[in-house]
Amino acid sequence: MFLKPMFFAGMDEVFYIAHPDCPRCCGCDPAVLFVQEVMLIRNHLAQNGKDLWIWGTRLIDGKTQA
Repeated sequence: MFLKPMFFAGMDEVFYIAHPDCPRCCGCDPAVLFVQEVMLIRNHLAQNGKDLWIWGTRLIDGKTQA
């Protein structure tokens, strides 16, 4: 089986997106900012023949996963 080269991005900073103290992104929708960043990285990698991998745990709603 052939696998494309991959790039792993932890994306751990997701909890700091749209932080109230951030002059650039406070007041923005954190979900929109996250998706825009993931797509930007993914599209760049795809143009270079690579796949993006990220931690799935950051995509799980902590309130429903007790």
